[in-house]
Amino acid sequence: MAYVIFGGALLVIAFLVKAIGKTSLWHSPRPGSIYGALAAGALGLGLMGFGLSTWSFDAIEEIRQVERTPRISVASVITGEVNLRGAVIEKDELHASPETNTPSVYYRHVIERRRDDSWTVVRSTSRAANFMLEDATGQIPVQVRNAEINAPMRHRHRSGNRRYTEYRIEPGDTVFMFGYAQQREAGYTVGFEREGAYRPLISTGTALQFRQGRAVNSSLLVLAGTTAFLFAAFALFTLIRVHNAAAYMIGVTTVTVTVLCVQGVLMLHNDLIRAHEATTRVLAEGERAILAILDRHEIPAARLSDVGSMQEPRYEALSDAERQRIMGVRVRMAQTAARTATQHDRIPERFIARASNVPVPPTIALPSDEEDRFAAGVEAAPVRFTGRYALLMLIVGAGGLFFGTTKGFRQVARKRRIENIPTSPVGGVVYGLVELQGRAVAVEGQPSLRGPRSGADCLHYTLKVEKYNTDDGKWVTIRTNRRQVDFGCVDDTGTVHIASEGAEFSCRRTMTEMDSTDRDTFRFTESSIQLGDDVYVMGMAQVNPETHDALFIGASDDTPFIVSGLSADELKTKAVVKGFSFLNIGIVTAMATGIGLAGLLMAVGPALYATMAGLSASYLFLILGLMYYNDLVFLRQRAERNIANIDVALQKRYDLIRNLTSAVERALGHEQTLQEMVARVRQLHDTDGGAAVQQAELQAGDAVRKQLRIAVESTPDLRAHESVRAFMDALEAVENDISFMRTGYNDTAERYNMRIRHFPEVLIALPFGFQSLPFIAEEARGAAPHKAVTATKKLQQE
Repeated sequence: MAYVIFGGALLVIAFLVKAIGKTSLWHSPRPGSIYGALAAGALGLGLMGFGLSTWSFDAIEEIRQVERTPRISVASVITGEVNLRGAVIEKDELHASPETNTPSVYYRHVIERRRDDSWTVVRSTSRAANFMLEDATGQIPVQVRNAEINAPMRHRHRSGNRRYTEYRIEPGDTVFMFGYAQQREAGYTVGFEREGAYRPLISTGTALQFRQGRAVNSSLLVLAGTTAFLFAAFALFTLIRVHNAAAYMIGVTTVTVTVLCVQGVLMLHNDLIRAHEATTRVLAEGERAILAILDRHEIPAARLSDVGSMQEPRYEALSDAERQRIMGVRVRMAQTAARTATQHDRIPERFIARASNVPVPPTIALPSDEEDRFAAGVEAAPVRFTGRYALLMLIVGAGGLFFGTTKGFRQVARKRRIENIPTSPVGGVVYGLVELQGRAVAVEGQPSLRGPRSGADCLHYTLKVEKYNTDDGKWVTIRTNRRQVDFGCVDDTGTVHIASEGAEFSCRRTMTEMDSTDRDTFRFTESSIQLGDDVYVMGMAQVNPETHDALFIGASDDTPFIVSGLSADELKTKAVVKGFSFLNIGIVTAMATGIGLAGLLMAVGPALYATMAGLSASYLFLILGLMYYNDLVFLRQRAERNIANIDVALQKRYDLIRNLTSAVERALGHEQTLQEMVARVRQLHDTDGGAAVQQAELQAGDAVRKQLRIAVESTPDLRAHESVRAFMDALEAVENDISFMRTGYNDTAERYNMRIRHFPEVLIALPFGFQSLPFIAEEARGAAPHKAVTATKKLQQE
């Protein structure tokens, strides 16, 4: 409890420090307040996780305490922890319940008042009386002080806005009891004040129901503790600026698996130690109780092994009750020793017991007439979750797993997409998906926007208008206006046109103003990117469809288009914060799903921690595999998209070459060389083969184009022919398009080929068949696209 309280206090401090800092984690440099908030948050969550996991540990320990202590009859009670079940018999004066005046051994009276849609406890009172517990073998007095008593609800009624409820245990009710038996002058008494390995409990339920309830509590606590550990690791990794998704997933999984494994091993170690101590105590107390009965009748027996079957003639002096007690105590000793020995045989308990030098208890030999009683209690019934709870965990876990994984994966993919696209200088923009950072400037013929509240020249603004609702004290959005215009992105190397329609905008600048009338209060929030601001752009570089001599950045159906006033690092940090938070939810809900399945298939115990550790590691490998697989698919699709666009351009060039060839032949007559060259282009054009065939078609087409240009330039009539010049201009424009696209494809193929050879991507590329992509050679290898455009213009001027 102390760890949870202290951790919660640190979290409050973290939020206060963050609020005082008046800054955003991803929108401004890290001041000391952010470091302080993250450090306090990491420590606070870590302490809360440790405290919650300790509670979970205690819940499983209580389950194991009941399992280590087999249920016995009253006649078999010896000093130590006892697990009894029987009927309640009146002993001391009973208490009359307040509502129904029913004589009760125990009652709890609760008065509740309805507030809003919930009930609030106004007063709760309870009283309990000592009683006798009776079963088929006898009675034993019970001192109820310090016991936790669970009673069924017996009465409830409402009066106005109040509700009155009685929980009662009455004489004749059957109860389960876990307490500590001590020997008095008049016999044994069960109480709950002595320290021991037991949960002081009296309940009208069964031991199995108690264990199931503790199992549910343990599963919820371990999930809460794991969640705290995960977000502590999240705060820690954010503090030390670990933004790599793979490193983060490996880090948090390592923390989670380590904590769970260490706690599981410690739990098993402590369980073995306590089981050994409890078994040793039961064997010693049982032998002492049996030898004391024999000594009263002067029947010789120096140790337990000297005691044989109670049917032997030498035990004729014993009463039936004494015989039953000796047999019951001896069976309990044998069952306790057998349960502990079985625990030592399990894995991994066997290795932990050997490492800790915990001895295996001795086997207690029983006469044949007691073996049936022994076999009935050797193994405790395994505690599993109820079907309803397991189904709930599966549904909630599966839903949370899908939600957390998809949302987190989407944000991480966004961040990795920014990483996978290198930042290009504006002058080096090539065809395809590109990333730029520069300064926003106005473009000719495109008026800028005027910020509705700031009055500044903007390329984009979003204005949100909210109205204050006095009824519930909340702000209600009444309208949101968004506008954007085209702009230019400029750096030291040049300027490129940004067609902003369809872009996703992220703004650094935000201003808020209030406006009040006699009746209403309004709040105006303007977020904008102003001309002159530094901007980050990711979008599809496309050929200008009018001039064919330049590229512009615009929207595309299957590629992202981002315009942001934040830098690439800030966008990645923002995506990381969201993505890692959702992935933490995915890890926890994956564990919840696993707990639901494990609770149906296996007994709840220390193995629960090992199961959760395994699920956390499995989730790690799944996410990393999907992450790298999607990266490779994304890069390959970029290359394939460029290949498809080159195919379209080649179709245009082929059509123009045919038309131009026909025009030349009409003027020059049948040209065998041209016919053969065009036939070669047609053959390649009709062949499907990707970049390799495109390379051959490009070379063949270049040869035809050169031959045609020579024919046209050497024939004055053709050079002056209007349709021929139109075909030549269109052909040169297509050549510019192909040059842009070829350069973009080669850059994309180079990055893709590099990634499929790197570790760990190579582990994904090999089994899933990611093959290297060939390059498409250019006429002047290494020439930049803008040089090709310059050469084309010179040729047209000649």
